Amino acid sequence: MSTPADRLWTRVKEWWSSKSEPLVDAFFADGGAPVRPYRGYLRLWLSEMSLAQDRRSATDRYPALQASVRLSFAGSPGTVLPTVIRPPQGQEGPGIRRDIPLTALLPYAGGTVDLQVALLDVAGNDDLAMALDIVGEFSSLLTPPLSTVAAVAGKVANGINRIDERMEAGGQRPVLALQRSLTADAQGLQPGHLVGALATTGELPAGSFTVSHGRLVDTGSGEPIAGLDHLVLRLEVMPERDDWRFPEWDVLIGQAQEAQLLGQADRFQQIRADVLTRVVLSADLTPDDRRRVARLIRDELDSFSLGAAGEERTVTVGGLVETHGLPDAMTVRDLDMAALLIHAE
Repeated sequence: MSTPADRLWTRVKEWWSSKSEPLVDAFFADGGAPVRPYRGYLRLWLSEMSLAQDRRSATDRYPALQASVRLSFAGSPGTVLPTVIRPPQGQEGPGIRRDIPLTALLPYAGGTVDLQVALLDVAGNDDLAMALDIVGEFSSLLTPPLSTVAAVAGKVANGINRIDERMEAGGQRPVLALQRSLTADAQGLQPGHLVGALATTGELPAGSFTVSHGRLVDTGSGEPIAGLDHLVLRLEVMPERDDWRFPEWDVLIGQAQEAQLLGQADRFQQIRADVLTRVVLSADLTPDDRRRVARLIRDELDSFSLGAAGEERTVTVGGLVETHGLPDAMTVRDLDMAALLIHAE
């Protein structure tokens, strides 16, 4: 039985494969350091989307985007993470939309990263705009911790399917649809920009365009290219996270410290074991980072419980990383759950 994400993937693939208008697409590696499987993270951004000038001239219409990423995640190959993007309220008029994250930061577990996007031309007074808002609210929940990603992704995909069905029933199709697979080479997965533009190779010959600062530009002049329905996606890869917002773990750390201050030893040990277990099993972190973060939290809780930090304070994972940094991966390579749960007395 197919899932909503499967049906969404099939629909966009059919749009892409049956396109009647010419589509130019290209990937530009940005020269950044690649990331190896289980050794870093990836994140997908919308760098730019724009409707052609003749469409943008009408202020009651604006571009919107639906996107799906399919990759190995949490031990499950072929996980689909869908989302929709539309301009915020009050900014629906003509203009280019830039630098919007399409996914949270995801551990790269190897294999192929498949991308699908569809650029939509939306009427501002259409109730389709309201539907995009509602589905967009659901997709905003695809943030750490991603342990419940399957359930949320299914609801998002189901909502996007309904939007697409309404479009098709009204005889509408996306302005352009694009599908692309990105595969690691011998060095790893390369960061870069993916361009899709509604144009012939005569209008946009190979070598005549590139990406600069996230924008589609003319190779010769370096000036932005206007007058085309187009989008630019950026695949960002990094060996270390730049986002350590884990509110669920922050709450547990605070509860553990509160239990220690109140002399509730059993409750402290229970919460301590709970947060450490969640970190070690987290789908949001690479294997090395699970041990590094667990060690950092363990050391903080144990020093707090021993009276070295008895004053009241707010402790978060992000704050710990900023203050102390993560332990070196080599020092925690052999750290297992049993060792983590041993409490220093």
